[in-house]
Amino acid sequence: MNDADLYDFVPPRTGRYGPRAYDRAPCIVCVPAKAEARRLPGFLSALATAFRDLRDPRGCLVVALDGNGDDSRDILEERKRHFPVEIRILDLPAHPQPHAGRVRRAALQEGTRAFPVEEAILFTTDADTLVDRHWLSATRALMGEADMVCGDIWRDDNQGNVIRAPHEHHYHDLHRARRRIDPVAHDSPDPHPQGYGASIALRRDVYYAIGGCPSVPSDEDTRMVAEARRWGYRVRQDRSVRVLTSSRRTGRACGGLAEALVREDAQAARGEPFKVVDPRRYLHLYQLSAELRRGFAHDDAGRVARAADRLGLDRMAVQRAWNRARSADAFVTQALPDPQLTPDMALDQARAILAREMDAPARQMAAV
Repeated sequence: MNDADLYDFVPPRTGRYGPRAYDRAPCIVCVPAKAEARRLPGFLSALATAFRDLRDPRGCLVVALDGNGDDSRDILEERKRHFPVEIRILDLPAHPQPHAGRVRRAALQEGTRAFPVEEAILFTTDADTLVDRHWLSATRALMGEADMVCGDIWRDDNQGNVIRAPHEHHYHDLHRARRRIDPVAHDSPDPHPQGYGASIALRRDVYYAIGGCPSVPSDEDTRMVAEARRWGYRVRQDRSVRVLTSSRRTGRACGGLAEALVREDAQAARGEPFKVVDPRRYLHLYQLSAELRRGFAHDDAGRVARAADRLGLDRMAVQRAWNRARSADAFVTQALPDPQLTPDMALDQARAILAREMDAPARQMAAV
């Protein structure tokens, strides 16, 4: 076992949850939808292709309609006749305010009831998303080495091109740097930084263990991912699992992608440069995070204490995290809160600094 494996070692599962248990597991896709009649046909066609790509295309699709104010139900009913798996439709009363967690939770809760005596994989995505033809098969193949798989989310532009904005490329490069400095054994060799509702899959028993999908107006997806990490489950962010989501500016949830794009549009219209955090500040945090991970893996309390002091962490809080964490990744997640850093640098400058720093050996990276 090398160091990278040791940093994230969790005792292997026994019994029915062995590495091969999910090779032919039912794939249960759970989707919230609100006034999505225009995009549902494309979504359903892409998902049908993904189901047909499976060697054993068992599963079902659950769509939770958030106030049926358009033709969404009629579209779903018509597709039932030729869809490769069962389609279940839930009708939820409209909520006075956008509330993504309520609808996604309803879809996932219904999904847990399908195939009750088999190991099953719960997937969730959005109705304005086109899943890759291998979305289901690639995820199912990874479930022997992960407990949750987060897909790589691309988006379109006004002409329908598959894109990432320059700042999105920067965040992906920054995450690559993070895993070079602070590796996680169960993650992809080339991981992405995303963990959003457009592409998340997890074992049904893991869904139960983390308390399910939070019923909150927004960020229910990122909270599920964070909770899985805190419980010590293996979260894999793999580029082989891909979806394409829309760049629409009228969203269905508070604080979602649509709102972020509207803010970026307004910023560009004012001629303001896009700013990000100086990447050296993150690189410094990644080095200390790696020290916490190594300290936990090697049961080295001194190393953990020194890293905690350099991060300004409360030693008692770190000790509590040490006592309850099931893995090195869970320990780092519990002990190290997300940094609240203010963007302070133009994007072009940050990208140049990151490229220069990553060309140097990790031990020479500057810390701010």
